[in-house]
Amino acid sequence: MQRKPLLIAFEGIDGSGKFTQASLLKKWLEEKTGKPVGVWAEPNDSSLIGKTIRAYLNKKTSFKIEPLEFQRMFVLDRAHNIFSFLHHNQEGHDFKIADRYALSTIAFGMLSGRPAEDFIKLHNDVIGPSMVWPNLTIILDISPETSISRIKARVPGFKEGIIAADINENKSVQEKVRGHYLEIAKREDLGKTVVVNGERPPEDVFEDVKKVVAKHFALPA
Repeated sequence: MQRKPLLIAFEGIDGSGKFTQASLLKKWLEEKTGKPVGVWAEPNDSSLIGKTIRAYLNKKTSFKIEPLEFQRMFVLDRAHNIFSFLHHNQEGHDFKIADRYALSTIAFGMLSGRPAEDFIKLHNDVIGPSMVWPNLTIILDISPETSISRIKARVPGFKEGIIAADINENKSVQEKVRGHYLEIAKREDLGKTVVVNGERPPEDVFEDVKKVVAKHFALPA
């Protein structure tokens, strides 16, 4: 019988270092446990719906979609990940790491003016009892100014609202989403959530990530 792995999700506004910390944590957990660790990012670029989401975010489509329905697409993509990587854990992983997960849908969805409860309910409506909330969510917290600075460093010719890799890559959006993340972090019904200061060099941030993970899962630091 395949065992369901423990799920750790990294969240945060754009440029917060989710991919970097997920990669560092994968390596560290593999060294600590002696077992491989699975990692995926959302949206899932290997699925049709994930590719559609990415095209919309990158302004490569002409269709318009209502915010709640756009977030429903993310939840459908997440359902694919849950069934493929969590419920059917063919690799026998003890840990899986997600670069963005459900809190992204809630935090970005709230830009529409809808409350967090609407997007929590969306998960329950779409995925139902098979929904998996993370065992641990780590929010990498950075300022909107840092977000834009890091985006500029990776996107050639970046100009807010003109040249960007993503429709959400502007200071106003990142500021609002950051507020939503910090608001969500206070909840106790979405799994354990910890906020880590992401403003520092990656190796310093990871020292805190290691401490959080080691404490939560009773691993040697």
